[in-house]
Amino acid sequence: MLLGYLLMRLLRLELAIDALGIELMDPQMIAFDTALFGQPLPLLIQHWVSPAMTLLMESAYLHFYYAVPIGSLLWLFYCRAEHPAAFIHVRQGIIYTLVIGWLLYLLVPVIGPGQWLESAFSVSLGTQDGLVYDAVNSFRYAYDCFPSLHTAVPWVTLLVCWRWYSWPLRVLVLLMTLSITLSTLYLRYHYGADVLGGIALAVIVAQLRLPKTTTRYGH
Repeated sequence: MLLGYLLMRLLRLELAIDALGIELMDPQMIAFDTALFGQPLPLLIQHWVSPAMTLLMESAYLHFYYAVPIGSLLWLFYCRAEHPAAFIHVRQGIIYTLVIGWLLYLLVPVIGPGQWLESAFSVSLGTQDGLVYDAVNSFRYAYDCFPSLHTAVPWVTLLVCWRWYSWPLRVLVLLMTLSITLSTLYLRYHYGADVLGGIALAVIVAQLRLPKTTTRYGH
């Protein structure tokens, strides 16, 4: 899955978008956010910025995003004797979410508020991991905003796994998922429209991948 995404960057597929004259959809995302929230959501919450909040949001964005799906898959694989199909359901849900998201990156190119609205932000994030962000951004496909896969992947994992998580795990993963979702807006990678699109994608895929029977671990 990671190699599939990296190919979009290595093949410079954003150049195809430019060559075909496909317009970026940022104005439409801004119009959607403005109609729903009064202004683009990242702009609306920029006054939440503080050093502690930035550190938390960076951790959620860079680490929790991988911890939720990978941790859940490892846990389900370890518990596969109790419900062997669970691992497959979650794995397929994550794969479907990623592939659909990548296709939408090509069909709905969005560069994101951090670049499109850069001059509109009056509060600096004061990010602490400049080298990490430079490294991450060097591997990013240029128009990877709609839908927000940082939103969709944790949510589809949570929704499909919910019946198998114990209550402590439910609370933990829900808090991690909410923090990842907020981080995409706080760090100015996504519009509210991207996040809502990611949640909608997660709900649709989860409904397709939810098994007919339920067996909960920890019961």
